[in-house]
Parts: sequence; C-alpha cells; structure tokens
Amino acid sequence: ATSGNRQVSTFSGWVKKSSEGVDTNRVFLEYNSGTNYFEIRFREGSSRETIRIYEELNGSTGFELITNREFADLGAWYHIVVAIDTTQGTAANRIKLYINGVQETSFATETYPAQNYNVQMNVADKAVQIGAYSFQGSNYFNGYMSEIIWVDGTQLAPTSFGVANSDGVWTPIPYTGTFGTNGFNLQFENAAALGTD
Repeated sequence: ATSGNRQVSTFSGWVKKSSEGVDTNRVFLEYNSGTNYFEIRFREGSSRETIRIYEELNGSTGFELITNREFADLGAWYHIVVAIDTTQGTAANRIKLYINGVQETSFATETYPAQNYNVQMNVADKAVQIGAYSFQGSNYFNGYMSEIIWVDGTQLAPTSFGVANSDGVWTPIPYTGTFGTNGFNLQFENAAALGTD
C-alpha cells in the first residue's frame, strides 16, 4: 500500500466456509506488526461460529465487534460488507457490518473506535492478506471466496455490491464506483493469476 484514507473505507466479499471450529478462519487482514493489525474473520469461540471485526493497536483493542448471530451453514455463501467511517459522530455508525444485505445490530462484544480514529488499513508499505494470518504464515481460510473488493475513501452500503432477486435471495452485481488510492477488485477468474486486479 501507499498512504490512503485511514478513516473511511469499505470491504466487500463473498465467502463460503468449508469447515467449522477453526478459530483462525481469517477472511481479510492488514498486518502492520504483531501488535498492530486489522482483521475480519469467522471466530469459533466457546463453540460459536460468529463473525469478528477486530483491530489491535499497540497490544490493546482498538475496536471489536463479535456477532451474536452464528454463521455455521457450510452450504451458504455469505456476502460480508464492513463499512468504516470513524469521522461519524455516532459510534455505531463508525463500523457497520452487513451480511447478505442486512445490517447486523446485535453483538456479543461491541466496542467502537474513537471518533477520527486511524484504522490499521491503507498504511504505506504494508501488505493486505486475503484468507491468511500473515505474521504466522498459516491459519488460512478454509473455503471459497469471490469478488473481494476494497474501497479506499468511501463508506458504502451493501447495495453497491448486491441486490435481492425476485425470490429475495441476495445476489452480486458489478461494482461501478471508484476505488481510491489502495482499492482493488479481485474476481479470481484466472487460476494462473488469482491476484489479478
């Protein structure tokens, strides 16, 4: 990365798990050091298959959301959108989580960042990890991924990436907006070059 917007951004991705009970089932991570990183992952804790959005800052929690709802269906595709805007005056608007077009509002853990907080994303010279836990070199996501999109500089709603069809099923649509400094759109269409943006 080069220096991007560390206060406003959006992650969108379609994922399908192949196993349960994997506490390190990472979907997305930017690692700056062992005590500074941002991650989105499925979290098996106390035998629960939840979703966790977490940032560690200098060894302490910068923010953390863990859903009450569980996501244990191995046959389902989940569209995950994490929309960030730490400039918002209302704490709950600074990190929004949507699953299949519906905002999650019930959390077992609900700690939001301070206003104007700089997230550990879009940091110059740091790598984004998709489906991995970089500083351990393992803990890979066990499942399928499609249409992993990062938008640097805009907090978006899930309707930028999906729509409910006539049967009410949430389905993908092409993203047509801007990407900002560090944004990307990974379709994984070419097995010989999965990182093609």
